Amino acid sequence: MLQTWIVQDHCRLVTLLGMGGVGKTSLSVKLAEELQDQYEFVIWRSLRDRLS
Repeated sequence: MLQTWIVQDHCRLVTLLGMGGVGKTSLSVKLAEELQDQYEFVIWRSLRDRLS
């Protein structure tokens, strides 16, 4: 579903929210790896260190 939103629906921003330890980072890394060949560049932004 995320891949469809990004590639076919041209969604420009996806936010993954949820409790710690449920796999948000793993999901986003896997998705970025699968989609990276379709784009000239990928910008990875983490807010982890900015929330403290």
